[in-house]
Amino acid sequence: MTRIYAQPPALAARSREAIQLEAMSARVEAVADLQSLAELVARAPALPDMLSALVLVQQQVHGVRRACVAEARAVGYADHEIAAVLRIGVSDFRSRFPDEGESTP
Repeated sequence: MTRIYAQPPALAARSREAIQLEAMSARVEAVADLQSLAELVARAPALPDMLSALVLVQQQVHGVRRACVAEARAVGYADHEIAAVLRIGVSDFRSRFPDEGESTP
């Protein structure tokens, strides 16, 4: 009979804290990038430049959403709770934000 031993609580807590810190850092970095892009839009000299920059802003907004979802998962929020805040269905949420910790067949 094979026994599976759980991680010691102190080690599990440290890894959880490390995951949470990494997720928070990713969110902060994504938001800083978004702010830089928003400033670029504000300083755009012409409408075509502004529209090009807005495409990048839109992509970065989704990056911020992904970072926030990763952080929410890291601190223990369930998918249905995050989906409710984003006002989307759980299945739609899971298709937009697949859990990177789960393996897909």
